[in-house]
Amino acid sequence: MRPIGVAIAGTGFGARVVLPALESDCRVRVVALLGGADRARTQALAEAHGIGVWDTSFEAVCARDDVDLVAIATPHAFHYAMVREALAARKHVLCEKPLGLTLSEAEDLARRAAACPGLHLVNLQLRFHPAIRAMGQTLRAGRIGRPYEAQLLFRTDRYIFPSRAPRDWWFDPAQGGGLIGAVGPHLADLVDEWFGLDVESMHAGADRVLDSVADGAGGRLDVRAESAFSCALSLRNGPRVWLSATAAAPTPTQLEISVLGADGELRLRAKDTAELCTSRNGSVARETLYAGTGRSVFAGAFLCFAKVLVDALALENPAPPDGAVTFERYVRQHRLLDAMRGKSGDESR
Repeated sequence: MRPIGVAIAGTGFGARVVLPALESDCRVRVVALLGGADRARTQALAEAHGIGVWDTSFEAVCARDDVDLVAIATPHAFHYAMVREALAARKHVLCEKPLGLTLSEAEDLARRAAACPGLHLVNLQLRFHPAIRAMGQTLRAGRIGRPYEAQLLFRTDRYIFPSRAPRDWWFDPAQGGGLIGAVGPHLADLVDEWFGLDVESMHAGADRVLDSVADGAGGRLDVRAESAFSCALSLRNGPRVWLSATAAAPTPTQLEISVLGADGELRLRAKDTAELCTSRNGSVARETLYAGTGRSVFAGAFLCFAKVLVDALALENPAPPDGAVTFERYVRQHRLLDAMRGKSGDESR
């Protein structure tokens, strides 16, 4: 059996996380790596990983017979056109979120995918992390009783440290920038996985926080998209949910989760440690559901998802892995993101 051929578009997250995770599997051969305007960077990355194809067009890569999966990790504004091209070429597709800049783009891609064979997935990897899975299993087992409140809080210092070399599209809503599109899908996906998205009411707000950020080269980049948002959801037959995210915090990247129930609390803390707290007879009992490594839950989750994805691709008739977010499923999550943008529009600075 020949290796599963993969083409990766994107030299940011694509090269930093997607590439090493996929190439570490002996069943995979990364055939092509495509980047943006920095051709020297793309060439250097390709040569360092023994990838022969880097100086060509995306269309040419999709036409190759030795490419089975196209992984798209480019700036958000390119997702729609690239997914369309990959679907037309009848390739398996893994696309970073968001699937499109607008709901209509996401719906169109879902319709096209339904008419094509293969796997068509959005990379919402958090649900595959062992800590997140342990929390979900504990929740479904009823160990915290009826959940009545959930908080999902994301914090990062990404916008305030110039050493992180920010890219201008991050701050331009016309190019898909803004934290609702960058982090919102991850938070919405966990809510969907655990409680569903039957929303009864919503209150949302967003803020640019910063007027500009250092570009890492002595200049400044204007911030036109939101760098913080919050959203309160009331779910039918579910808990109250509070989502909050900021990229202008003086702390390293971290996701904190708390799910409160009548009989206890589930927590994600210390980056990737899952814990169950219950109280009985006036005392608190703590149980570690997953002892983390202190590594970012985002990167660790993709390593787990990559194995599940390759397992599925290795089958004679690949089917979406259990829990993976198909294009069709993603659409309802994008509806929530659009609603958040609409609700927060008057409150954005």
